[in-house]
Amino acid sequence: MKSSEMNHQIIFGENSMWCLDIYKRCSVIEESLKRQFEEMLGIDIFEFNKPFEAAYEKMLFAVVCELGGHKGHYNTLHQTDIVYQYAYQEMKPSIFIAHIQDIIQSNDQTGQTKDSITVLQAAHSLNDGITRIKKFMITFLTEVSGNEYLVPFKRFDSILEEITVFIKNRI
Repeated sequence: MKSSEMNHQIIFGENSMWCLDIYKRCSVIEESLKRQFEEMLGIDIFEFNKPFEAAYEKMLFAVVCELGGHKGHYNTLHQTDIVYQYAYQEMKPSIFIAHIQDIIQSNDQTGQTKDSITVLQAAHSLNDGITRIKKFMITFLTEVSGNEYLVPFKRFDSILEEITVFIKNRI
């Protein structure tokens, strides 16, 4: 194996692992916030801001594409309980990736679309999605609390910083 091929595989693996880590962290934070708001206010706060979920889902879609798949494979992946097991039941990333690879290798796809996305495109989308949900939450928390000053919302700050660094390093 040539040195350049070996480096490509290492970078490929790092991108996939990074995307999976970000995806899992976003889904866990979203689920935690949903529960907290439902308990406190009796509402599903994220029903008001669906673009955030769509944005972090692109990170998982990018992993499928990095592994050689497309939107049809991603759709099939979401028809299984594997995504839930990975995000909320401590499934190891290597096992999750193996499931994705099985779907791609068997060409098990849902729908006719073969759209794809790059990790950089997914990172830009998530950056925008987090920025929107952060602004939404600051406004919402300020209004609900009745404060005159803006109530900070920092749950996604570390993820936002990582995404910003990732994007800057790719430009």
